[in-house]
Amino acid sequence: MSAANYGGPQVNPAADWYNDWSSRTPLVTRYTLQTLTVLYMFSWFSSASMALINIPYYTVFKFEIYRLILAPLFVDSFFSLLFIVISFSSMGARLEYSIGSAQVLALMGTLSLLTNLLFTFFCFLMATFGTYEALFFQCQVGTSFTPAHPTAGERTQSIRRRRNTPHHIITPTPTQGFWGVLMGLIVIECLESPDGHRRLFFLPTPIPTKYYPLALFALFTMFGGFNLGMALSMAVGFAYQKGYLDMIKPNSATIQRWEQGCLAQFTLRQNYISASSAAGAGAWSMEAPSGDGAGASPFAGIFGGGGGGGGGQGQGQPQGSHAMHGQQPGR
Repeated sequence: MSAANYGGPQVNPAADWYNDWSSRTPLVTRYTLQTLTVLYMFSWFSSASMALINIPYYTVFKFEIYRLILAPLFVDSFFSLLFIVISFSSMGARLEYSIGSAQVLALMGTLSLLTNLLFTFFCFLMATFGTYEALFFQCQVGTSFTPAHPTAGERTQSIRRRRNTPHHIITPTPTQGFWGVLMGLIVIECLESPDGHRRLFFLPTPIPTKYYPLALFALFTMFGGFNLGMALSMAVGFAYQKGYLDMIKPNSATIQRWEQGCLAQFTLRQNYISASSAAGAGAWSMEAPSGDGAGASPFAGIFGGGGGGGGGQGQGQPQGSHAMHGQQPGR
């Protein structure tokens, strides 16, 4: 007989699932997915996406520099959000258990900032050679060339500078805002653990892990056209993992200062992974216990993702060094 017949509290399966997921998922991974979901639902009622995505004209001439960081928060469709949740839940959890919550936040910010800076540079370079519409291309951190819709005055200031030149508009293609950051993270993950094979969507043949990001990018290119934002994000992820960006990577002393200062309140929240409790390289090769993985998804295999991290802050996590730990001497 149900609890309702005895006058007991009603059981809400959705709330139980959410509470269980929240208790297993590290802080930054959880907050990222929650923010993307809320902003996607908000987009049903408002066109706020135009205030987030990186359009070089507005970023530079209107000095809306925040677009360089906030561009990944735009999600354009339910299926895009679904695929992000499927892939990032397990991979983000492993990454966060490996290097800590603050390092993950810094890593995603680095991927977003550098990808968008490079995208803006390429668009201005194209404008220099006559393609003034490039100033209005959108980089939703992982987008193909998609023209924005500037006002008549803005278009007059830029595009109509040309004389006797036809207006060249590149056909829009579907965009997925967070995929640029996600592609950079996938590159880092695959380079950190290059052995073995992964399944790519429903293809019958497994892909060697070290070639998985290229295969995924080729698949997106085949069905959606060349995607400059994704390509730049993959390049930034490669440079980050290989150590070419160590000069901008926060070291352990910097992370500790953040955790004692601006992040002090967050360190007290559920499943915050501090730098001292990060598991290191062992988190990348971990398989989550059945039904108890941090953020694990039964669909994770679609994107080649493995199980998430363990169920608590550093509980049962192997210890080891990690290339992305930023364990450099304090500056």
